[in-house]
Amino acid sequence: MGTVFIGYISSGGARPPWVFEEFMRRVDFGDRPVIPFATSQGSLYGLSGRHLKEAARGGRWRRGVCFMGVPSDSEVRRFLASQGF
Repeated sequence: MGTVFIGYISSGGARPPWVFEEFMRRVDFGDRPVIPFATSQGSLYGLSGRHLKEAARGGRWRRGVCFMGVPSDSEVRRFLASQGF
């Protein structure tokens, strides 16, 4: 089993959509790396990654990112490279 990427839209800044927190509570990530990322049209990433981590069962959580608008290919590549991909 490999790395888990959790992507969502950040619309309120403080929390991810409730369905993602519920998903975190139901899935056991074991010892897998988990990398959250979000897209936004202006909302701040805020503490949403922390809320996901707190709701999750297991996983080795890495620092996530929030892309403003639609990220360019180079932005995504830089993010992936920063994560070792």
